[in-house]
Order: sequence, then structure tokens, then C-alpha cells
Amino acid sequence: MVIFLVEEIDKRRMQIAESEERYRLLFELSPQYILISNPEGEIYDVNEHVSEFLGLEKDKLKGKSIFDLNLLLPEKIDEAKNLLKIIGEDGEVPPYETRILDPMGNERHVKIFSKPINVNGKDLIIFVIQDLTEIKKAQSELEKAVKEKDLLLKEIHHRVKNNLMIISSLLSLQARYLKDKEAFEIFKESENRARSMALIHERLYRSSNLKEIDMMEYLQALARGIFNSYARPGVEFKFDIDKIKMDIELAIPVGLIVNELITNSFKHAFPDGSGGEVNLKLKSLDDKIFLEVSDNGIGFPEDLDWQNTESLGLQLVKSLADQINAKVQMISDNGTTFKLTIPVSSRKIINRELR
Repeated sequence: MVIFLVEEIDKRRMQIAESEERYRLLFELSPQYILISNPEGEIYDVNEHVSEFLGLEKDKLKGKSIFDLNLLLPEKIDEAKNLLKIIGEDGEVPPYETRILDPMGNERHVKIFSKPINVNGKDLIIFVIQDLTEIKKAQSELEKAVKEKDLLLKEIHHRVKNNLMIISSLLSLQARYLKDKEAFEIFKESENRARSMALIHERLYRSSNLKEIDMMEYLQALARGIFNSYARPGVEFKFDIDKIKMDIELAIPVGLIVNELITNSFKHAFPDGSGGEVNLKLKSLDDKIFLEVSDNGIGFPEDLDWQNTESLGLQLVKSLADQINAKVQMISDNGTTFKLTIPVSSRKIINRELR
């Protein structure tokens, strides 16, 4: 029985020794700084990483106070003492980020993990310190690069907007010298098309987000511009637009389609100065976007196929609708209504928020 107990004790000792060896290897080979102290801050043990960082041998560090190593910023000393007290009283302190000083006096950004432990009957605290300095530096450089990129994109949008507005203004000036009514209308339509694209770039330039367009603001501004351009007395304009934000790749064709359909209503729906109403709707439901432009004017001629017409505006509507895989339906009944259904697979919507 005695022999058995001796063998069992030796076996347990070997297991403990092996366990301690594994712990020591993990302790020393860890890429993190590991420091063990008592609740008063007196160092019990450190790993090789801490020794190299401080430039002091481990034996010379043991017994020293962490407050004597000039690691802590003066304004952080009271905070560190308070944390030691909390942990020493079996309190939980979640990992936190702070700044420390290296032996050269340079600030280092670190994240500190802590846990109370008991070693040989002593109540101690183990600290695992992760150096975030290079990560923070890379993050700062990345943020700077992103800001520079945003500024560059804003400048590009600003210049594109200016160029489109110059084109629009030149078309407007040239149109004043035209006596042919048909040529005048062509210039005015081209002017509105340039303005519709300029509006998008203007909004991107003024927005904090350079990828998305607030379609409610954009379409209302676009429609009012056309309304003022044609100045038809007795014609009212009504909106019913959800607050939808679209990627520029979808917003541009949608804007051009709206431009053509509203222009078509003002040009043809109310002849001889008759009054009426033009409606613009943009709705989001399930996996589709619904766009509708309607008027209560004279409607389309019965023998006219809108998809096969010499009208450049309607040709553009068809081409742009095909581009975004939209299904188009034209209804001529007590006026004209164009309904477009844009499937989710073709849309590029960054964010959607119903009013």
C-alpha cells in the first residue's frame, strides 16, 4: 500500500511538473506582454517579452513596483491603482484600451486583459497586454487615405456637375437664337437631360455619403426644374415618393426616365393651355421598386406604339428601362400613365426607409 501511494505521488508530481513546464513555455513564448503582480502592484513575474521591452533582466524586475518603472502616464496612475484595488477584491474589470510609455518615453497604445489568480497561496493578478500601436497607426493612415479619397471624389463630382451645367447653359443660350419650334424643343429637352445628371453629381458632392442618392429629394428637385422650365399655367404637380436611397448606377437611369416622361406630359398632355395634373410616384414593396408617372391630359393616340416611335425621349425610356431590367406598362385612359417595375436583382439600393 505504501509503495502504491509513493508511486501515485511521484506520478502526480511528474504531471504537475509537466503542466508547469507547459505553462512556462506558453508564458515565455507568448507574443503578448505578460506581467503578474500582487494587488499593490509589486511584480511577481514577467515573461521574456516584458523583459525585452523594458530592457531589464527578469530577476531585476521581480519585487519592483509597476509604479516605479515609468510605464504609466502621470494622469493614468490613480486610475491604475484603482483598477488594481478592484481586481484584488475579486472584482471584474473588462478589457480596456489605454496608453503607456516605453523606455524612450514614447506613447504606446495597448489593450489590457486582467484576471485574479492564486499562486502558491498568494493572491495575485495576471495582466496580458496587447500592443496596438502599429494597428492604431495603420488605422489612422487608412482613415486619412479614405478622407483624401472622399475629397477627391467630391471634387470629381463637383467638376462633372459644373461641366454638365455649362453644357445645359450653352444649350439654353443657343436655343434663344432658334426660330424653328421643333429645333427649340430639341435643345430644351437636351438641356433638361444634362441638368438631370448634374443634379445627381451636385447631391453627391454635398452629401457625406458618396455612393447613394436620396431619391425623394433628387426627384422632387428634378421635377420642379422641369415644371419651371415649361411654366404651364393651370398644371399642378403632385408627389408620392418613399424615402429611398439608391446607388448612382441606378439613380442616373431612373432620373433620366423620370425626366423624359414628365417632359412628355408637359409637352403633349395639355394642348392649347388646358389645365391638368401630373403625378410622380416612387414606391418600395418587398423585392421591387415601383415608379409611376401619370397625367390626366388628352392621352396617347390610339394608333401610336410608344415602343416603336421616332420620339427620342420615348426611345430613351425604353433603352434605359431595358438597362435596369425594368418592366414598363403604358396605359392611355383619361390621360397617360407609365408604370415601371424594377426587380430587386437589377436595383442597387444602399438603404431603404419608408416614410
